[in-house]
Amino acid sequence: MADRLASLLKRIADEETALPADDLHQLSDLYGSSAVALERVWYTLSAHRRRDILHHLAETSRQNFEVDFIPIALMGVRDQDSGVRLTALDMLWDAEAPELIAPLLGLLHHDSDMTVQAGAAQVLGRFVLAGELGQLSHQVFDDLTGDLLTIFNDLDRPMLVRCRVLEALAAASLDEVPALVQDAYRSQEDVLRIGAVAAMGRTADPCWESIVLAELDSDNPSMRYHAARAAGMLAVTDLVPPLVELLDDPDSEVMIASIRALGEIGGDEARSALERLLDDSDIGDLARDALEVTELLGGLPLPLLRNMES
Repeated sequence: MADRLASLLKRIADEETALPADDLHQLSDLYGSSAVALERVWYTLSAHRRRDILHHLAETSRQNFEVDFIPIALMGVRDQDSGVRLTALDMLWDAEAPELIAPLLGLLHHDSDMTVQAGAAQVLGRFVLAGELGQLSHQVFDDLTGDLLTIFNDLDRPMLVRCRVLEALAAASLDEVPALVQDAYRSQEDVLRIGAVAAMGRTADPCWESIVLAELDSDNPSMRYHAARAAGMLAVTDLVPPLVELLDDPDSEVMIASIRALGEIGGDEARSALERLLDDSDIGDLARDALEVTELLGGLPLPLLRNMES
């Protein structure tokens, strides 16, 4: 194992050659002396090489749930290069370990790059949901949500960061959340209004159906995209017809979000619409994936599934 790792690290360090992407899975489960060996090489690499490595590891983790790149991700979030830190956050898309909360809050509070702060808030949203499902101690959950509320209420914070914090908080059954979401939606700032609609989906509360329905017809493609994502999370069948219409949206991201939302909501109308896309060379695979999600959920709405996980 040590010899194989040493050989891989030597190839990684040779920036005159292509990154050995097919072998990077060997960086899984690096702890102790193995992690130290990687760290010695890591800081000799260019920022571009470090970003490239983390990008490949993030993709690998999405395809193979058994790999563990957490030590490398933590190395990445401490990196001097903001692009490396942002890519490292992408590796934490399925983060579960509570010990990650502190470094993520550190980035949210102190990072010099607004996009890194926003990325940290997105990852922390996973832990808010975990706490809502009873997977964190009450103390950790209360401290986390209290910290996020303080940041959201700080009007000097960048709007993007406050939006991502609101989305993270939305998964928590806090008395303050509905009013915060409503006030954000009433804002004159488009970024905050879009963030509010994204947050509506994360609440999994069908009370937001009428707003999400209206915004599916927005002139702003970013709003339509987030409304489509929210519709899937709310899992309200009345939102299926407008989502079907968005399958012809000129914005490809909106169309993709609509396909996924239909898979999350399910039902006969959604299935029929998705089945009609199966022979499309561009989006047939996406439609097939959405149909698989429908079968996986077994017709149960996402809010119910979330409750069942607790």
